[in-house]
Amino acid sequence: MPITYTEGIAHFEGLVGIEEADTLMELIQKQKEVPIDLTHCTHLHTAIVQILMVARAPIQSWPTNAQLTMWLKTALENSTKEGGKG
Repeated sequence: MPITYTEGIAHFEGLVGIEEADTLMELIQKQKEVPIDLTHCTHLHTAIVQILMVARAPIQSWPTNAQLTMWLKTALENSTKEGGKG
């Protein structure tokens, strides 16, 4: 299973596809700030990234893949900055 929930933390593993979007969205709606562990994540569908951007979910651990980490940090940190404008 690409996303497992233990002790209030969402652990992403391997390729996290669009199939996980509904479950992730429900979890975030129930528990506003779900810490996200991306350590073992190798790929995220853009729908998952968009959910994380809108939710401004706190990232507890970034992926071990440096390129994925750089891309996600750019996307997620920019969404936090954009959300603060207004």
